[in-house]
Amino acid sequence: MIKLAADAQPHLAVFDDVTNEPLFFGRGRRLASQAQRLMAFGHYRSCSKDGCTTPFAHTEMHHAEADWADGGLTDSPHTAPACGRHNRAVGCEPHQWTTR
Repeated sequence: MIKLAADAQPHLAVFDDVTNEPLFFGRGRRLASQAQRLMAFGHYRSCSKDGCTTPFAHTEMHHAEADWADGGLTDSPHTAPACGRHNRAVGCEPHQWTTR
């Protein structure tokens, strides 16, 4: 059934090889794991900044809800890919951008 779903829905990310990799690290880990990057790739194909076409392979994972320095969590729902330029431009100032 999973193989059929993976082939039938090109917009749906279905993984048939379950690895039991943790996707929630809270404050215990700063950098995203490979499993978390794979989950993000299922949602994003490029930098999460609107209009940026930098391919996912050339992005860094940033803490989207709150920056790591501000108590951000390294959990899959709280991270998003950003190219180097946009990752350094994340912030709450008017000239910066945020991911929600």
